[in-house]
Amino acid sequence: MKHPFSLTSVLFVLIPTFTWAYSPSSDEVNQVQSNVNNMDQKMDDLMKRFSNLELKMKRMVTSPSEASNLGSKLTSKDRSVSDVPDIDIPELTPEAKLEQVEETLSPLEPESESQKPYKPYSIRLYYSATAPLATDFLNYQVEYEWGHQAELRFARHWSKFFLAGSIGAKAYRTDTFIMPYSTGHLILPAKGMNYSTFGFLSFGFEHYFSERSFMTSSLGFGAGWAWDKIQLDSTTLWEKDDPFLYGMFRLGLGYRLFDSFSALMYYQLDGQGERNHYETQLSNQVGVSLGVHF
Repeated sequence: MKHPFSLTSVLFVLIPTFTWAYSPSSDEVNQVQSNVNNMDQKMDDLMKRFSNLELKMKRMVTSPSEASNLGSKLTSKDRSVSDVPDIDIPELTPEAKLEQVEETLSPLEPESESQKPYKPYSIRLYYSATAPLATDFLNYQVEYEWGHQAELRFARHWSKFFLAGSIGAKAYRTDTFIMPYSTGHLILPAKGMNYSTFGFLSFGFEHYFSERSFMTSSLGFGAGWAWDKIQLDSTTLWEKDDPFLYGMFRLGLGYRLFDSFSALMYYQLDGQGERNHYETQLSNQVGVSLGVHF
């Protein structure tokens, strides 16, 4: 006896029912479409990120071995789309792209110059021990002891060069008075305090070897006033004040303690021009200096 329903008839009834039971709803379709759109957006962001990374790698000056090491550090996690943040990277305009190319092709500045803490003004205080050389006085010669000199300078800097104005003072003692004699010279002990004040303009050069250390040199000319005294025992042989022309040359090595402070050690040769019965007087100096930069 045959069954009243065949297998074909059963499938004919069940298939439409199954299809109707598992057909997706509109919300599910929208969710799938939203996921696909998000995936597309992440892929776009990933391509932009790789594009920027490629541009940065072109700027890097690396050897082939360093480039291969950099590539080996990229793991699968770095390439994962799920790790890419949702960021908005604007498209570069043609002008911006051209500017990036020019920056990439432009030569690098020397490190020592780029690190130089440049400030346009400085105030510097100098102190030195001064050794005046023997000076001719009429037909005689005068020798001096070591003395002291102080100077205050204000300078305007332009890159490696500067222009400065200074005022200073010097003090030293008379040591001996030398008189010509028929068989030689008669050296007499002498005393007397000598003073001078002066002002001058100087032009200088300043070069930084590194971020902190530097060398400086300057040449200056000006004028001053001197008070001279020569005393032999209790007799004052000469005591008078006179003007003179002033000149100096300075060479020093310095170190930038902070951005606004620096220290300097220097050698200086200066001269006081002819005055009354004195010939030109030269002095050697060795000193230190502290400066404020602003």
